[in-house]
Amino acid sequence: MLDSLLPTDRIEADLRDVFSSGEARIELEGGNVAVAADVRLELVSRAFYSHEFDIGFGRAYYRVIVAVGGIRSLEYGILEAQLCFATLWYSEARDLITVDFAEAML
Repeated sequence: MLDSLLPTDRIEADLRDVFSSGEARIELEGGNVAVAADVRLELVSRAFYSHEFDIGFGRAYYRVIVAVGGIRSLEYGILEAQLCFATLWYSEARDLITVDFAEAML
């Protein structure tokens, strides 16, 4: 059901908009990473959160995790991205709120 509400092509388009100015630079704890506009994106997960209280991005929101550069390895249930992971946060109306980048999957 989530794949019909937030289709993969929409998620990829939203993330590619972040990289639209040619080569983007992402600041990570280990330093800056250069990301080409045509970088491989691999969807890892989609989730909908509904809270009883107004926390985070409201009472209801979506979280999507994408491996930027694709998946480098999967060992013992732990994924490693080639470059980094992007976490896209969407409102209940499915409008993109923000994108976070991290070396490890959050």
